[in-house]
Amino acid sequence: EAEQPCKLVIVEPGAFSQICSAPHAMQSIIPAYARHFHETMTKAQWPDDLNVPGLDWRNFVCALPDRFRQAFSLAELERFQMRSSWRPFGSMNGKRLINLKDDVVSGKCVLVSDSSGGIQRIIRVVALRIQGRDGRLFVQLGKKGNDASTISPDCCFPGGQSDVNETSEDSMDRLCFEKFRIPREALSLLHVTNSIEDHKSKTYDVPTRYYKDICFLVTKDPEDSMGSGVTDLHDMIDPLCRSSSSSLDSGLATFLSRETYVVKQNNAAYILCWVTEGEFDFLRSPPGEPGERLLSQWLSHLNTFMEEHWQGNGKLSWRSWLHSHG
Repeated sequence: EAEQPCKLVIVEPGAFSQICSAPHAMQSIIPAYARHFHETMTKAQWPDDLNVPGLDWRNFVCALPDRFRQAFSLAELERFQMRSSWRPFGSMNGKRLINLKDDVVSGKCVLVSDSSGGIQRIIRVVALRIQGRDGRLFVQLGKKGNDASTISPDCCFPGGQSDVNETSEDSMDRLCFEKFRIPREALSLLHVTNSIEDHKSKTYDVPTRYYKDICFLVTKDPEDSMGSGVTDLHDMIDPLCRSSSSSLDSGLATFLSRETYVVKQNNAAYILCWVTEGEFDFLRSPPGEPGERLLSQWLSHLNTFMEEHWQGNGKLSWRSWLHSHG
C-alpha cells in the first residue's frame, strides 16, 4: 500500500539533456543515481511498482561521494536554519547548530528531508556485542559527560559512530582500542548483523536514523583473563557491597557486588560491567520500569562513591567505601 499520494513528473527532453551535459554537480549526481537505482533493483528480492527495498532517497544520499553528501546536508541545514528560528527543533540552540554543522563537514552525519518535510539526521554506528565463555556480556551501564554532575543510565552494547569510509571491522578495531581500551587480540569476531533504528537524538533533539552494525565477538580466553587485560587499561572499581546489610535491596546488592570498569575518553567517562543476557534485557527496560529504576540506583551509588572518595586505580576500593557507609 502506498504511503504517500502519487506525483506526476513531466520532463522536457531537451532541457534535461542540457542539464545532464552541463559542467556542474548534476552531471555527476544523475549517473550516480542511475547506478544506485540499477544496483538496488538487481539486489532487491521482491521489488514491485510500489516499493523497492533499499531504494530510498536517504540511502542514495548516503551512498554519494563525500563532497555531494556534504553539499546536500549543508543545503538541508541552511533551509531549516531559515525556518522560524529553529522552532521545529525545540531545544536546538546556536551551539548545537554549530556542532551539527561540524558533524556534517567532518562526515559524521548526513542530513536529509523526511517524508513530512522535516529534517532527519543519519549516522552509522557500530556496536560491540562481547560475550564471555560463561555466556555473560560485557556491556555499558552508563556514561558521564565532562559537564554532567551525575552518571546517566545508558545500558547498551559499547559502541560508537563510524568514521568516514571505515568498514565495520575498521570501526570495531578502533573502538576497541581507542574508546573502550579493550584488547582486540583477546576477541574473536563471529559475524556482523545490520539493523536500522529511528530515534530522536538526545544530543541534537532531531529525528535520527541509525544504521547499526552489530559485531558479535567472543573472548578467546576465559573471561577473567580478558578482565585482567581490561583492568590494566581502565580504572577498576572493586566489588563488593556488604551482602549481609539489611539496608540494601537484595537485587541492588547483587549488582553492587560486581567489578565495574570506568574508561575515560576525551570529555566522557563510560561505565562497563559483565552481566548475563537476562540482566542486560532487564536493565535496559524503559524509563520508570523496575530494571531502569534499579540501574539508576546502582549508578547513583557508584556516582556518590566516585565523587566523594574514589581516586582511581584502587586508591580506595569500592568495598572499603561501602563498608564505611551504613
